[in-house]
Amino acid sequence: MPRRTAEAAARTRAALIASAAGQFGTLGFGATSTAAIAAEAKCSQSALFHHFPDKVSLFEAVVGEMVAAYDAEVRRSAQAESTPRAMMLAGCRRSLELARDPAWVRIVSTDGLAVLGEDRFRRLDAAFGMASTLAGLRALVELGDLAADTDVEALAVVIYGGLTEAAFAAGRGGEAAGPDRVMAVIARLLDAHAPSTAG
Repeated sequence: MPRRTAEAAARTRAALIASAAGQFGTLGFGATSTAAIAAEAKCSQSALFHHFPDKVSLFEAVVGEMVAAYDAEVRRSAQAESTPRAMMLAGCRRSLELARDPAWVRIVSTDGLAVLGEDRFRRLDAAFGMASTLAGLRALVELGDLAADTDVEALAVVIYGGLTEAAFAAGRGGEAAGPDRVMAVIARLLDAHAPSTAG
């Protein structure tokens, strides 16, 4: 494919995803039409279906980009801290804050599971969040902030799973999912796996 054609195709695809994200975030998946998405992106419906075979595939692309951006923002927040423990906690807190964004609530927390199905949605979400959580815990073990015998894979499942469910609860307005309460539990989990000072 000539470079100019490839660049034009990439621009069209990006415009479709941006248009879809805005409309899915405002109207929800069910009330958003592919005709409206294409019109806002200034292309035809045939162009939309050239890039995405159906509305669900376009929705999946939107969720994928949102999850990637979410993960990148969590990493930026973590990297602003100076110690591995502070980085881990800052990343967890930022993830809880981002989960309260109205577009995230509508697209990911509300429509994500229903549209994509649990297996498809969980794989997409975990590809970023679980990897980041596991990397953070492994760094804590390597630097001695967690005990060497910590089962980091299991702990990652517990922390990542808790953050994920807290995000869904936040979308429903659940008080138990408040960032301060969830972070207090995560901090205690890390403390429980700190190296023993006995002897």
